[in-house]
Amino acid sequence: MPAGARTGTAQISPEQAGYPATGVGGRSHVAVPGDQLWVKRYNGPGNGWDQPAGVAVSPDGKAVFVTGSAATTSGADYATVAYRPGSGATLWARHFTGSAQAIAASPTGGRVFVTGNTTGTTGVAIGTIAYDATTGARLWVRRVNDSGATSLAVSPDGRRVFAAGSSGSGAAGYITVAYDAATGARLWVRHYPGGGGSSSARAVAVSPDGTTVYVTGNASGPAADDYATIAYDTASGKQLWVSRYDGPANGDDYAFAVAASPDGTTVFVSGDSFPGGAEGNDFATVAYDAATGAQLWVARYNGPGNSDDHVHAMAISPDGQAVFVTGTGGRAGKANAYTTIAYRAATGTQLWLRRYSAVTNTEASAYSMAVSPSGRTLYVTGDSTGPTSEGDYATLAYRAATGAQLWVRRYNGPANGDDDALSVAVSPTAPEVFVTGLSQGPAPGPDYLTIAYRR
Repeated sequence: MPAGARTGTAQISPEQAGYPATGVGGRSHVAVPGDQLWVKRYNGPGNGWDQPAGVAVSPDGKAVFVTGSAATTSGADYATVAYRPGSGATLWARHFTGSAQAIAASPTGGRVFVTGNTTGTTGVAIGTIAYDATTGARLWVRRVNDSGATSLAVSPDGRRVFAAGSSGSGAAGYITVAYDAATGARLWVRHYPGGGGSSSARAVAVSPDGTTVYVTGNASGPAADDYATIAYDTASGKQLWVSRYDGPANGDDYAFAVAASPDGTTVFVSGDSFPGGAEGNDFATVAYDAATGAQLWVARYNGPGNSDDHVHAMAISPDGQAVFVTGTGGRAGKANAYTTIAYRAATGTQLWLRRYSAVTNTEASAYSMAVSPSGRTLYVTGDSTGPTSEGDYATLAYRAATGAQLWVRRYNGPANGDDDALSVAVSPTAPEVFVTGLSQGPAPGPDYLTIAYRR
């Protein structure tokens, strides 16, 4: 495909996207897929430990946003930074007391939303903020006194924002809060009892038609924790169904990701499930009927040697034909590796599996994944021990249909210390992919480190 071309959307040249034409002897050279375009480091005002939670891109592709927790002289702040995609120039940076856990850009443009943990009137609270995407002006902030948020989603029409996390109210479990995106007015709050312990909602997603919000995580069952996935009506908060998944050993099962199919008929959930005996956890991906919550299929993956396997992220192809999961996969007698699997969405049949580590028997763990708008390419990022470094960012591009590796790019920070990529996002309009995480720099603690690659 020619440089700068994309399927199903307007073509944007590299120069329009902000990439300079460079060359030798008067001949211009355009960046090719996998080329590093820029690197930006953000060190918080406390010159301490700064850790991003996520990255998002505006729908027009004109801004990329990173949020997380940054050290200050008095504690920690949400720290949200906006960059210009083409150059990496900082557009704005904003702080708010607490620790941000998730970020989402409004599908209609103009706003970016952040949620996490802050201080409320009676202790810890869920704090959700709306910023103007262009200026960074704070439009509203809302608090709910409870344990804290872990995830965030925005309805496709941009009218509602949903924050989900853990609740200390009653039998500790899930909390889901719906807000009016324009005003911040609280529309409804719903709890799902988890029976105490580590019960928590860990991921939230909205149906393509905007009528249903799905929340998943882990909640206590008769013997141990189960996946517990709930569907709510987005307008009223009415619970539509609850479906639980208890693995074959009746052990602990923890869901970490949820997504709806593009046609709205299926909901996919993935996480870790204990298979019993001396084995480690397995990947377990479950498909549900979106209307009823009926289980359609389960696909489990047990790594070589019955090793410990942990799912960290999931993505759906734009055409709805494939489900992708990635995370940490053990290997018999060897260290962990990125483990990425593609399943047929209709049946759960495994299409392909790929592992990655830079050096034989060194640790590698994938934390995030994203699919290109055309659906042709899958991007996976995380951290991987290098030949002479503690850990590097390692970002891979795979052909989504076959799993063929297209390119891999690594980043080792200036301190040659531990660099952990935590989140990846793809521009919907321009040929770029963004990776963020934490990287040891000149300061005592790690910084936010965001990289743009040509896709």
